[in-house]
Amino acid sequence: MKQYKKKGWQILMILAVLFAAACNKEVTMPEETAMGEVNFFFASTAVVDGANSAGSKGYMVLIDSRDSTYQPVPDLYHSIYPYIWHPDKTLPAYPRAGTEWIKFMRLAAGPRQLYLVDTAHHIVDSAQADLSPAHPTMVFWGDNRGQFRHIIAADPYTPEAGKIGIRIVNLSPFTGAVFVTLNKQVPAGLPASTTFMDHTGFIPVEFPAPASVNVKVYAVSDAGQSMARAVSDMIPGHAYTLLITGYTDSDAGSYTDPYTGKTISINTNFAVTVLKNF
Repeated sequence: MKQYKKKGWQILMILAVLFAAACNKEVTMPEETAMGEVNFFFASTAVVDGANSAGSKGYMVLIDSRDSTYQPVPDLYHSIYPYIWHPDKTLPAYPRAGTEWIKFMRLAAGPRQLYLVDTAHHIVDSAQADLSPAHPTMVFWGDNRGQFRHIIAADPYTPEAGKIGIRIVNLSPFTGAVFVTLNKQVPAGLPASTTFMDHTGFIPVEFPAPASVNVKVYAVSDAGQSMARAVSDMIPGHAYTLLITGYTDSDAGSYTDPYTGKTISINTNFAVTVLKNF
C-alpha cells in the first residue's frame, strides 16, 4: 500500500513539474487571417432581367470554384455563394441592402477568382479581385448586348471635412460620351466626359454642409436635355458612387443572345443610381 502511495506522489510531482514548465513556455498564437470586404453589384440588364424572370433560380458568383453545377437553396441566406434573385425588390447587389447604403461581405484577403454564373449554369464572365484589408472592394457586372463585362473598384477613400468623395462607374453601353452634373454644375475634378467601362476613383468635391443633390447625366453631343437623373442626400465626409447603366432609345431594339441564340428585346432603361459607400 505504501508502495502505491509513493508511486502516486511521484506521478503527482512529475505532473507538477510538467505543468510548471508548460506555464513558463511561450505560447505562439495562430495568426489571424487578414480579411477584406467586398460587395457584388449586378448592373447588367441581362442579369437583372434574367434573375427576375427566373425567380428563385437567380444568378450567382462562384468564388475560387468553377463548379457551375452548384444548386443554391432558393433563399439568399443559405447560399454559400453570392446569389441574386428578384432584384426588383431591392438594389441588385449582394449582400442585399434595403437602402442606398452599400453592405459588404467579409472574405479572406488576397487574390480571389470570381465566376459569374447565369440561370442555365453557364459561366458567362470571370474576374480576379485582390481583396485588401485596407479598403472595401466593389465588383460591378454589366453587359453590352449579352456580352458580360466587369469593373473591379477597390478605391481608397480618406474622409475630409467639408468634402465628399464622388466616384463614377459607367456600365451603360450607350455609344456616345456623357457627362455628369451635381446641382447643375460639373464639380472641379470630375471628368468632362465618360464612356462605357470608365471608372474613376473617389474624387474629392467641395461640400460644406449636408444637402440634397440633384444628379443629372447629359450626352456630350446634346447638353440641352438630360438623359437621366437621381436625387440623393449627401453628407460631408462620406463617399458616393454614381453608377450609369442601361440602354437609350438610340440603341438597336434587340440583339441575339450569344449563349442561347434567342432574340432579346432591349428596353430604354438608361439611368444613374447613387450608391452610398461609406
